[in-house]
Amino acid sequence: MPVSSSNIPAETVTATLTPATAGALTTDSGYTLTTPTIPATALRVYIKNVGATIEGGAMADIIVNGTDNVAVGEFRLFEARLDPVINTFKYLSALAITNASGAGIYFEIDS
Repeated sequence: MPVSSSNIPAETVTATLTPATAGALTTDSGYTLTTPTIPATALRVYIKNVGATIEGGAMADIIVNGTDNVAVGEFRLFEARLDPVINTFKYLSALAITNASGAGIYFEIDS
C-alpha cells in the first residue's frame, strides 16, 4: 500500500526543529575612490557605483569579479545562503572590484 499522510497515525511522527543560532553581526560601510576590501567571511555585501557624487569621484564604470560591469547609479547585492542541512550560512567568497578610473563607490559589508 502507498504511504501517505492519511494512513500514518499522528502519534508515530516526530519532528525536531533546531532554530538557527544567533550571533553578533558587524557592519562596515563607507565611501571610497579606490577599491574596498571585501573579506571572504562576509554574509552580505552591497556595492553601489556613486560616480562623481563624492568629491573627486569619476563618472566611470567599475567591474565586480572580473566580468560584471557596474555603471554609475547601479548596485550589486551579494548574500550568503543558508545550508538547511547543517543549519549554517555559507559565507561569501572574497569579491574582486576593479576601479581603474576612480569612480566613487559606496559599500556595506555585514560579517
